[in-house]
Amino acid sequence: MRAEIRGILPRLGTDVTDYQEGLGVCGAMHDGSHLQVMISLRFTPDEALVARMPSGYLAEKKAQGWSVMDHSMDGTTRWSIAERDGVSLRYSIFPGKAGSISGSGPCLPKSAGELTTQGWTG
Repeated sequence: MRAEIRGILPRLGTDVTDYQEGLGVCGAMHDGSHLQVMISLRFTPDEALVARMPSGYLAEKKAQGWSVMDHSMDGTTRWSIAERDGVSLRYSIFPGKAGSISGSGPCLPKSAGELTTQGWTG
């Protein structure tokens, strides 16, 4: 998940703020037996980079077998991408030079281990 977030951000903008990561409950039962990594951040979008996303990064992901969906509306650019193994990313570009990225997955048994949280560097 971290690698995907770090891979998409330079294609959208700079200046990360409000970086958060943790574990969230997932799976059919939501009983805490399965967890997934969840990451979110805010950033400053670069309009030229954002404009290249559909024919660049998003097209690359689609060619790799990821599901790519456009959820844009009301002046807000929103895209989501998801991989078959349960990794998904979403990004939004809001009017007024604000952007956010969030990601989650994959869903793994709690016994797979604990998350060592990291801050954003770079």
